[in-house]
Amino acid sequence: MLNIENILESPIITNPWQYQLVDNILTKESYDKILEGGKILAEAAAQEPRDPNGIWMHDAAKYGVPNDTINLIMDLNLQFLQNHNKVLARYQNAMNSKIGYFSIPRYNFIGPNVDGTIHDEGNNKTIAMVMYLSPEKTIGTRLYTEENYNSFVKEVEWKPNRAFIMCSQPGITWHSFHSDHQSRLTLNFYYEKMENMQYINNLGIEKINWFYNQFLEGKVLSIYDDR
Repeated sequence: MLNIENILESPIITNPWQYQLVDNILTKESYDKILEGGKILAEAAAQEPRDPNGIWMHDAAKYGVPNDTINLIMDLNLQFLQNHNKVLARYQNAMNSKIGYFSIPRYNFIGPNVDGTIHDEGNNKTIAMVMYLSPEKTIGTRLYTEENYNSFVKEVEWKPNRAFIMCSQPGITWHSFHSDHQSRLTLNFYYEKMENMQYINNLGIEKINWFYNQFLEGKVLSIYDDR
């Protein structure tokens, strides 16, 4: 499961904006299972066009990721959501919801020699958490002060079972991801404001059906509670 204490105790880094690096984000058993599932997925996904929104769990199942691994990821997703008050309390200028948050966990796989665009996560995602899975060594997340490569500040060191956590601020939290000569695999989680949930209805029918089934089962949401 998630090492929540590691998230709450790791320092908030402020250059060039607020973020955290959390080592050993998963217990070894959970990490090994998720990594193994990711390797199965990566072998199949390498033959398909990349989905820029990541690989949702219903598609991960199609690629052969075992059901127990998918269930574990959904449990981690809910665990992360249920600790939203504690995590958000550590960040200034968070885009807080008045209702609650939802999260769609997804594997993110890119092949060798890919350069992702600089982006800031927009207005929907209050928190983004990216878990580095494989390879053992590659290019970490790159941070900028503006939406151009000349404003590069630093590169986060990549370590397996490390999480990069950021609180999105539109126009400020510019970052990008890249792969070297190897494929790159991460597992991503978010706090997205329920006020902005309507965009789900503009996605493909499989994603819509999967999301609302998970929503009804309470696996992708946490109602806001400031007590």
